[in-house]
Order: sequence, then structure tokens, then C-alpha cells
Amino acid sequence: MDTFKTGDIYKLLLAHWKKLAIVAVIAIVASSVISSPWVMKPKYKSRAVVFPTNLSPFSEESNTEQLLQFFMSDEIKDRMAKRFNLYQYYDIDSTDSRARSFYNYKYQENFKISNTLYESVEVEVMDHLPAKAQELANGLLEEVNLLIEQSKKEKVSEYLKNYGNLLLIKRNEIDSLEARLKNLRMTYGLLDIKAQAKEITKRQGKQGLSETDKVLLTGLKEKSGEFQLLQSEIKQQVLLYKDIKKEYDKNLMDYHSKISYTTVVSKPDFPDKKCYPVRWAIVTAATLSALLLAILVIIVLNKKQRDLA
Repeated sequence: MDTFKTGDIYKLLLAHWKKLAIVAVIAIVASSVISSPWVMKPKYKSRAVVFPTNLSPFSEESNTEQLLQFFMSDEIKDRMAKRFNLYQYYDIDSTDSRARSFYNYKYQENFKISNTLYESVEVEVMDHLPAKAQELANGLLEEVNLLIEQSKKEKVSEYLKNYGNLLLIKRNEIDSLEARLKNLRMTYGLLDIKAQAKEITKRQGKQGLSETDKVLLTGLKEKSGEFQLLQSEIKQQVLLYKDIKKEYDKNLMDYHSKISYTTVVSKPDFPDKKCYPVRWAIVTAATLSALLLAILVIIVLNKKQRDLA
């Protein structure tokens, strides 16, 4: 069986150059029509770059990775769908059992989130309308901030509840200790152990003790240790109460504060030229594919003719 050499193939194609030219022209015209705005609606891309701020990393996860998780979460997809009515905008029947899958496909097609070499997050949003692309990009940044704020408030509210319970417990403990201390004061007249002990000793040497002094002396002998211990415990519990109150106030301030969790390096821009379709790439690929197919057909047909001859 004969085999083709490079020179033979070149001569064969040269002999059929008109046919190849016609194929190329048809491919160019067809691909130009297919990639035209009347067939393939152009898309415009709005781009933004943000850095994470005021975020606390979890485990070995960096702030950028944490921010990416928020951007790519299902919660954000749902928020964007609700805010911009995206199911209707993308012509998706929300009653269809596959509506969620259709929406996820359209979302992934039009929203691109990635991290950069400089630990920032790049956001790219595409739409058939340049103004809409920019609006969606701005909305995405806002919704991510709101989601992070909400999640932070939920966590801080847990801290507030826990610290509030601790404050209540410590307050009850202090009140209980103060009640016992007050009882000793009222029953035995104990106020300042050292000063009262010194004073009662002087009175014993100079004159007889009154009934009140006798009660005080009994308290000094039997209850002075308990009295001093209660005073020491109250001081310690008050210090603990202050530390807990400090943490409670800090979390309360965090709960009511209004801060941003992203620093915008590049705001969502207004795209002034389409990003899709790349017409020259489509025309080039279609033309080369058509020519390659035509060449293969010519070679095969010519080989069959040679085999039959």
C-alpha cells in the first residue's frame, strides 16, 4: 500500500487550493455570524480586588482563605439571588425541582472568585449589561460584609450571654459573702479587727467591760478569722467580677460597632468593552478546524482513488 510523503501531500493540497480557500471563507463567514452579537450575546466583566480586614483566622486558615470561604458560600449565593432576584433575571423557574442546580450553574458562570499572589481576593462578575455587572459586583462586596458582620454578631452574642451569666453568678457570690459579713457586723459589731482588738485590750486593763464590749470580745475571739476570710474573699471576687465585666463590655462594644471586613483595593469598575465572546479566537479556531477537516477528507479520498486505480 502506498504511503504519502510530505511532498506528495503538499502537491495534493496545492492542487485543491481553491476548495480549501472556499472552506476557509465559509468557516470565516459562519463563525463570524455565530460569534456576532445577534447570535452570541456579549458579556461585560466588572472586576474588584479586596483585602481581608478585622478577621480572626481559625486554626491554620489565613484571613484571605477565610474571606474566600465567605465569598464562595451558599449563603452568599442565596443573598445575591434574593437581593437581585437572580432566578427571574436568569430565566430560571424557581418551582422547577432542578432550579437550584440551574442557578448554581449560572452563578458559577458569571461570578469568579479567586485569591491573588498578594493575599488579596479578586472578584470578577460578568453580565450582558455593563452597568448590571458593576451593580452585581458592588452588591456582592456589600453582602459579604453583611454576612461576616452577622456571623460575628452571632458569635459575640454567645460571648455576651456567657459573660452575662458569669457576672450574675459572681454578683450572687459577692452578695452572699457580703450578707455573711453584714451578719457578723450586726451581731458582734465587728468592723476593723486590728483596731478593735487593740481598743478592747486597753479597756480590759482600765475598767470593766460593758455588755456591748463583751459581745465584741466574743466576736473577736470566735469570729475574727471568719470575718477576715470573708473580707479577703470579697476582694478577690470583686477583682474577678471586674475582669469579667471588662470582657463583657469589650464584646458589647464589638456587637454594636459598625466596621468593614474588607479593604477595597480596586472598586468594581464599569466595563467599557466586552470580555465574551472573543470573536477573533472563535473565528481562528473554527477556520483552522474546518481546514484541518477538509485536508483530512482530501487526503482520504485521494488515497481511496489511488487504491482503486
